[in-house]
Amino acid sequence: MFHRGFATHNERPRRPGGWRMQPYPHFTAACEVAFDARPAMADELLAVQTSFLRRMLGLNTRSMLVVLYSETGLWSLKYRRVALGLRYLLYVLEKRPALPYAAPAEVRALALEGQPS
Repeated sequence: MFHRGFATHNERPRRPGGWRMQPYPHFTAACEVAFDARPAMADELLAVQTSFLRRMLGLNTRSMLVVLYSETGLWSLKYRRVALGLRYLLYVLEKRPALPYAAPAEVRALALEGQPS
């Protein structure tokens, strides 16, 4: 039975392509973290953020970027992503939660079996 797009607790949703195609958040237990700080990954988001802030403030497309963030009090997305990743790393090192430490062991076990992680 499906209720508002989610499966009940005793029935898995049926999707073509298997489970690896689209993960469901209520099955992953909210313990997946992927920190990717490559500039190419955030360029499109940064362009959208910049154009939105320029339109909101009524500035020219050639205006300085520093004005956008100083006038709104927002962080640039590239710095915000790095700050969130470092803050999560600090949390893991201080609190030592079980799931973040179990994840690398599971990835290693899957790699030894030749399975994708």
